[in-house]
Amino acid sequence: MEIPAISLVEQRQDIDIQADAERAILSLDTANSTGIKVKVGVAQGQVTLTGHLRSEMIAAGIERAVRAVNGVDSVVSHLVNDSSLVRRLATALASDARTQPIPPGYQVQSAFGRVLVVGVFDNEARLAIGQVCSSVPGVRSVQIRSLSDLPMSLSVNQPRPTASADRAGRPVLPPSTYRSRARWK
Repeated sequence: MEIPAISLVEQRQDIDIQADAERAILSLDTANSTGIKVKVGVAQGQVTLTGHLRSEMIAAGIERAVRAVNGVDSVVSHLVNDSSLVRRLATALASDARTQPIPPGYQVQSAFGRVLVVGVFDNEARLAIGQVCSSVPGVRSVQIRSLSDLPMSLSVNQPRPTASADRAGRPVLPPSTYRSRARWK
C-alpha cells in the first residue's frame, strides 16, 4: 500500500491549521485557568487532540473551538477528562474480581490522569487496586493511601466523621477527614 504524497502546499496548510488550533485552545479561559496541556496534531485537515483535562465541559469547549478553525475537516479527540476517568475507575474497581471483596468506603480521585485512592487497605488489596486502576485507559499514575497512613487531627471533643454514600451506594468519608491534597502530589 502506497502512502499518498503530500504536497508542500498541503503541509503548509496543516502547519497553519495546527497553529490556529493551538491559538484557539489558548484563547479559551477554561483552558488557561486549569493549566492543561493539549497536544495538537494535524494531517490533511484532520486534527487529533491528546491530553488530560479536569472536566467534560472543558473537553467539549476545546473540541468546539478547534472545529471552528478554518481548514479543519474533522477532529479526533483523545482527550481524557478526570470526571469520566473516575467513573471508569469506579466501574472497573466494582466489577473486577480482584477488588470486589474490598469493603466499601474508599475514595477515588483523579487530577489530570494521576489517580489517588484513599481508604483502609491491606497489602493484597493495595496490589489489586493498583493493577485494576493501571489497566484503565487514560490513567497516568496510581497512588494508594491507607487511612492508617494519614495522621488524623481529631481532638477529643470532635465527633468522628460519618460515612456518606457515593453514587454507587458505597460509603465515603468526607474529604475534610484527610490532610491537604497538595501533600499527595
